[in-house]
Amino acid sequence: MKKLTLILGLALLVPTASCGKKTYPVTTANENLSSLTKITDGRNAALDPNGGAEGEPLFYVVVESEDLSSLNFNKVSNVYRKDNPLAPSQTQVTSGKNYLRGPWFNADIDRVAFGGKLAGASTYDISMMPAYKGTAIYPITESVDASEMWPCISSDGKLIVYQRVTTSGKITKAEIWIKNLVTGESAILGGGAVPRFSPDAQQIAYLKFNSENQSQLWVMNSDGTNPRQLTDIKKGYVSDLSWSPDGNQIVFCAKRDNKKDFDLYILNVDGTNFHQITINESSDISPYWSKDNYIYFCSDRGSQSGKYQIWRFKAK
Repeated sequence: MKKLTLILGLALLVPTASCGKKTYPVTTANENLSSLTKITDGRNAALDPNGGAEGEPLFYVVVESEDLSSLNFNKVSNVYRKDNPLAPSQTQVTSGKNYLRGPWFNADIDRVAFGGKLAGASTYDISMMPAYKGTAIYPITESVDASEMWPCISSDGKLIVYQRVTTSGKITKAEIWIKNLVTGESAILGGGAVPRFSPDAQQIAYLKFNSENQSQLWVMNSDGTNPRQLTDIKKGYVSDLSWSPDGNQIVFCAKRDNKKDFDLYILNVDGTNFHQITINESSDISPYWSKDNYIYFCSDRGSQSGKYQIWRFKAK
């Protein structure tokens, strides 16, 4: 059975770095990533990019640690924003001793949601705040017996899905919940982790654990019906995912064939045309497919193992 490494007790799986501090190349022969660009280049690690389409800001998390190879993600982490992804300037959106992950931006309602433990809180919950005007953070969930993470807001801004794990439960028993932001009603959709609405909000892609505790990629209707498995990766597992802007494909990161690093892959929503995108020795995680057809991701390419920054390339 594979041992799952959990970040803050959540679903995101990351590779264990090798003992030696190897510096990875920026790219590898035959990788062929169009317009590959490094977006962040700070001292601390940058993770979980979201947004960044032309004219829209890019949101992400900065962890107060230079090196994440130890897999100790229990460090202060806050949400940041770049109004222009290619410009060096950035704005810190949240502050304090927070432990936040997975920001999700919706331009139509001018809000950014995220999961994590706010300073002084005892549980991990979903919170939301204005993307630009104001700093007030208000709760979407307030559970005392569960950790709720990895929010995703529907394109019309009316629904939010997220991952829920009971305090006494394991990540392999995670549940997917949906909440109507207009009525306040919540419902469970089924078992799974890291849910992501399709661009038209008619489907949800998510991770589901098999009998060997290996996470695979699944898709269901947004009401929880018609769940179907898309991947069956042997000797590995899937982690992190994002829909293409047209809703026809999904990009995700996976660890295959007992490799030490994660790579990015794309497949059609019907499970066909499975193909690998990155082949570098670095670990490439947390992909996000922007509306202007760039794929943002986190990687320690071009630096030492475990030193993650945000990159992007043009999808074909």
